[in-house]
Amino acid sequence: MIFVGGDNSPSTFLYMDEMKNHKIAIFDMDGTLTDSMWVWRKVDDDYCREYGVILNDEDRQNILAATYDGAVRYIMDKCGSTESVEDVSNRIKEMATYEYTHNVPLIRGAKEYLQYLTHKGIPIYLLTSCTEDMAMATLLANDIQRYFKGFFFATQPYQVKTRPDIYLESISSIDATPDQCVVFEDMPFALRTAKSLGAYCVGILGEHSLHSSDILAQYADIVVEDYHDKAVLELFS
Repeated sequence: MIFVGGDNSPSTFLYMDEMKNHKIAIFDMDGTLTDSMWVWRKVDDDYCREYGVILNDEDRQNILAATYDGAVRYIMDKCGSTESVEDVSNRIKEMATYEYTHNVPLIRGAKEYLQYLTHKGIPIYLLTSCTEDMAMATLLANDIQRYFKGFFFATQPYQVKTRPDIYLESISSIDATPDQCVVFEDMPFALRTAKSLGAYCVGILGEHSLHSSDILAQYADIVVEDYHDKAVLELFS
């Protein structure tokens, strides 16, 4: 199934002659390539439960929009934790890494799509707020790390995906322009940012997506349920 962003008027559809400039694929990881959004909810809840704290929807959105270190500090503040940031970070990372390496599957069709793009000669990059060690553990566990030409990890406080910096820095470092890139994301704020720069945006509506197709379609050019959708196969035709 495919959902088209905007008002569904003819001008919102991407025609074949407009696709020719698309030369690069940039993927988020959590919720976009991997069905892993539940991992962070689980480990965050497990940690907060020790303090008798229950995270609400606003807390979860703030955590999702932050870098990893920013999310750890937010959780500590919410819980009134007196542990060191390093200790909490390592504990949450350890819990999450176990899940990533043992229990996180790919979004349906993701590996086959990466293989397809590789066969087409399309450079593939990962741009994620996940830490490098956890991301690589997941890619290795699912045997997809070899398809990527490069990896970008949002680690600095300003590199949140609500701001354009991390996209601009990453795209500039590969000598490309945003209009040459197709960006795959599952979060509305990330789609909105990438779209504002001129990238073509694909919203991924996985089985455990945190948002509805209607919400994603406000910011994405197209929204697909998985990578078997023929719409994504046609992007680099």
